[in-house]
Amino acid sequence: MDFLLTDYFVAARFWAYRVAAGAIALCLLLPVCAVAQAPVEGTQGGELIVGTKEAPPFAMKSEHGEWEGITIDLWRRIADELGLRYRFTETSLQNLILGTANGSFDVAVAALTITAEREKALDFSQPFYETGLSIAVAKRHTSWGKLLHSIISRDMLVGILGLLGALVLVGVLCWLVERRKNRDFTGKQGLIQSLLWSASTATGHASHKTPVTLPGELLAMGWGVTSVLVISTFTALIASALTATQLRGAIHGVDDLRSVHVGTVANSEAVDYLADQRISFQPFPDLQSGLAALKDGTIDAFVYDRPLLAWQINRNYQRSLDLLDPIFDKQSYGIALPTGSGLREPIDRQLLAVTRSDWWRTTTFRYLGESPDHRAPPTGEMALFGHGHH
Repeated sequence: MDFLLTDYFVAARFWAYRVAAGAIALCLLLPVCAVAQAPVEGTQGGELIVGTKEAPPFAMKSEHGEWEGITIDLWRRIADELGLRYRFTETSLQNLILGTANGSFDVAVAALTITAEREKALDFSQPFYETGLSIAVAKRHTSWGKLLHSIISRDMLVGILGLLGALVLVGVLCWLVERRKNRDFTGKQGLIQSLLWSASTATGHASHKTPVTLPGELLAMGWGVTSVLVISTFTALIASALTATQLRGAIHGVDDLRSVHVGTVANSEAVDYLADQRISFQPFPDLQSGLAALKDGTIDAFVYDRPLLAWQINRNYQRSLDLLDPIFDKQSYGIALPTGSGLREPIDRQLLAVTRSDWWRTTTFRYLGESPDHRAPPTGEMALFGHGHH
């Protein structure tokens, strides 16, 4: 009997230890599970409002009205990794910045440049794309209409009329002093010969019919010297007009912008740059209207983010606009959040991991046809953009 009781107590103690160990393990696992299932700090587990705007190829709508693009795909990848629920809301650039600053948007994704001024009102993620500003210009085409318009100015017309008046005046004077003593200048036919003599003298061609009287010879001498000066002046004016016409489209860099009409998108980083460089410019509500003005000749150059310019020119203005090679005012794109957002750290961790993955290289190549490393100016960009995603 004692033997049976002993076995009973041993078995009971064994199972008691097992139950206690299981309870302890359960207590240790519960907090871990709770942490794993908890929403990211700052989301309260609800639906995020993600602000965006059209900025191809970083944010754009497909034919079916769905958002796509480099930044859109990047955000979707990050949100999936973090288990975030969200919906996109379209707005303007200015409202995108203001709405994120006041908390109307939980996140802002587009082609947002990280600047010191914006950083005062927003928080930005780590940069995910390095780029800069570039200059778009109209292609050069020979146009006789524009050439004549630039040559025949108001001052030029006044000068031409003045020269013709001088030719007629000298011819009439020559006829008046020569008609009585010079058989070549008598009568109505003599007046015509006198006018022809005046024109030939002005152009440097000797005429076989010349004045023979002393006043006529003095007139011929004075008109010969004066006509050389007048013709030389007109030749210089015409050459200057031709040179100005040729140089009007010769924009090679930032320094050339100070002497031409420049446009850019209002409230963009390009506005701040042009203002700092003291370059006068005309703001446009969006990129499309600015490029249309450039094509029409309303402005001579358009300054904006290089990848956005390249995308639009390659698809809509290949025959009329060119994108110059220089890249200046280097910029970084980032994801914007309200100041102090709890999403910033989780997004940064995922962004750093994603942008170093094969997926990121594939995505940027699919849209841009180039490597995601943009710390150096890309080469052959316009040709590569032709393989982008539509």
